[in-house]
Amino acid sequence: MGKIAFIDDMPDADRDYILAHRQEILDLAAELGIINVRVGYTGRLVGTVTDEAVPLSTFAFTARAGTRLEHIIRIYSDHVAANPGAGDDLKTAVPL
Repeated sequence: MGKIAFIDDMPDADRDYILAHRQEILDLAAELGIINVRVGYTGRLVGTVTDEAVPLSTFAFTARAGTRLEHIIRIYSDHVAANPGAGDDLKTAVPL
């Protein structure tokens, strides 16, 4: 059995990497109940967490994306992105 890299040891996914893996990212998000995925800064996405989402879907996304794509890709809910202290990249994220 191969070694599974610890997520903090993985590189951040840059915008080009995210765009190159767009469909896989969208499929994974949908599996977890996250829709309307948008891309912000390096390795940072925003999505709408639906009522049907799995518990802790944003954390599950990061873990599964790391396992599948071997890069750190974090997704934040719309609620987090709307927070006044959220980064501008989350507030202005564009559709993936």
